[in-house]
Amino acid sequence: MKLYPNYLWWVIPEKLAGMPRPLLADLPQLYQAQIRGIVSVMDEPSGIKEYQEAGFSALWLPITGGKAPTVEQVLEFVKFADSLLKKNQSVVVHCTSGNRRTGTLLASYLIAKGEDPKIVLHLIQKVRPTAELREAQINFLSNLPMLLNQ
Repeated sequence: MKLYPNYLWWVIPEKLAGMPRPLLADLPQLYQAQIRGIVSVMDEPSGIKEYQEAGFSALWLPITGGKAPTVEQVLEFVKFADSLLKKNQSVVVHCTSGNRRTGTLLASYLIAKGEDPKIVLHLIQKVRPTAELREAQINFLSNLPMLLNQ
């Protein structure tokens, strides 16, 4: 049985999670828990090099606080996550506090995979009550199915 750090919050159990920005001291624990992908949505690429040096696949998708990702960022994230998930490796997403930007990108993944935006928004609020998404983020997620089909 894998032991997961308690600061992870899962949208797909044992596969896709959110978290606050990890400390370098957290990296061995994440690796031991079979997490192999770390996605940072922070404004600056801090940590990416350290994640890679610790053996993780790392992706930097900068999203300004309170804003939504672009469709291109969502597609890049889906491709990155799927490449690891198909190898039975877990992926975590983080911003500074692991709430809004993290929640928005994780929700985007589920919506891109065909889930209903309303159900996904409810799920995010259920598993991470502090992820109080901003209006721009909610609007983006609500419109994402249409945006992905253009």
